Amino acid sequence: MEDSGIRTKILNYFNDFSEEIRKEIGENNPFKETYEKLIPDFKEFKYNKGGISYQMGSKIVKREKIDFIKIYFFFKKFNENNDKFEEILDNLNKKYGIERQFLNRLFENLMYSLIEELLEAKADEKLVEKIQILFNDLELKPSKCYGKAWIDGIWLSQEEYLLEENIKIRRITPEDMEYVQRPDYYGSITPLHKFMEPTTILEVNLVPNISKESIIKTDDKYFYFKGLMERELMIELDYISLALKLYRLGSVFIHKVERTSGSLIQRGKTISGDFQRIAKRVIYGIKECDIPKITNILALIKEKKDYLFVPKKNLEPFIIALQRFNNAFLNAESNESSIMFVISCLEALFLEGGGSSGISRRLKQRISILLKLFGFNPLGISKIIRDAYDIRSKYSHGSRVGSNKEKIKDVDELKIKVMECARISLLIYLQLVGNIRREDLLILIDNSLLDDVSYNKLNKLVKDNCRIEIPIRTNQIQQI
Repeated sequence: MEDSGIRTKILNYFNDFSEEIRKEIGENNPFKETYEKLIPDFKEFKYNKGGISYQMGSKIVKREKIDFIKIYFFFKKFNENNDKFEEILDNLNKKYGIERQFLNRLFENLMYSLIEELLEAKADEKLVEKIQILFNDLELKPSKCYGKAWIDGIWLSQEEYLLEENIKIRRITPEDMEYVQRPDYYGSITPLHKFMEPTTILEVNLVPNISKESIIKTDDKYFYFKGLMERELMIELDYISLALKLYRLGSVFIHKVERTSGSLIQRGKTISGDFQRIAKRVIYGIKECDIPKITNILALIKEKKDYLFVPKKNLEPFIIALQRFNNAFLNAESNESSIMFVISCLEALFLEGGGSSGISRRLKQRISILLKLFGFNPLGISKIIRDAYDIRSKYSHGSRVGSNKEKIKDVDELKIKVMECARISLLIYLQLVGNIRREDLLILIDNSLLDDVSYNKLNKLVKDNCRIEIPIRTNQIQQI
């Protein structure tokens, strides 16, 4: 039987179900119930630069919910001795070779996804759309996925911005706030993790790019397929997070992700992650003029993904460096600890394995000559790396710089500067990867210190491949 014939039968089957279920509704709908719920009441909710403020109370509201257990048994009874339903399952079983038990689950999920419309007899347009998703699942064709992420480290000067047609960043609202209900007599409500409140929401809609060849031919191929769709969504979120992290210095991290899919293979939302405590929080602002620059970095990341993120025998230095850069925000217990992680990040980019003689000298020379091509003062860069390396050495051997206020302030300022050196180096490396081998780049940088031919060659390499503007001034520091 042609697809159009099966689709028509499915459409007629659900119209019959809708008509049958509405006969049961009468004056008192047995499939819906009203209940009272205690919810937070946010008052004077204000969005400030880098944070939010509000007064929080609670209130009781009446809500209505569908009794899915009653719906399930009604649906099961409707299908008993239903020749139309049996014929549909037989046709799909013959066409796709899928077990009837799994087909039953798909139809249950299709019914649940339409139940509001079926109860109101308004399902026609959405039913056609859901039947298409059903066939997408059967044929292992991806459907649209939606991801919502709570992201820290940035604040927005406007309500929302579009990075791409399917990617939006927006300010957090009271509806996005997570809360917990205390198990006490008063049943009061308090915000969840008040010490860390991400102020930005990232939303992504996409149809994942998945080839049938990438799907393992096993009995669980449909669940593997669903997992691949969710993985592609998470990868997209990671790319966006990385673009924001490289654009300016900020503790940009995705704390929690809520994922939904149009697929009928598995119903409901998938929630992953939790709110992390960031040891060193740094926040920067985004304006309208920043959006094209961020999207340029995002496009570059996607262009270079095969060089950086495809699993290999040896881990790409960029990934190692990025992990250590992240650690400077997440795992550092002090400014000295942050500096230790950042120096380790720079070592992963600019030093080869083996040998210990002259490491600090080679590191500061290589970073200085490369950043000089972008307008930075090489002597200033060299001093930053030298001072940071000294602190790293002392801290690694159990010594702190000092406890007086001046020393603490100096170390804090140095931490920001060396973090900027690392961020800019990561952005430069991202643009050069794939155009020159890392070993050849380090040799070229070393030779640039000795002769003009090598320096000019390095300068040309940078000008030809580094299209992203490297800001010399940022919100955090003066010109280095």
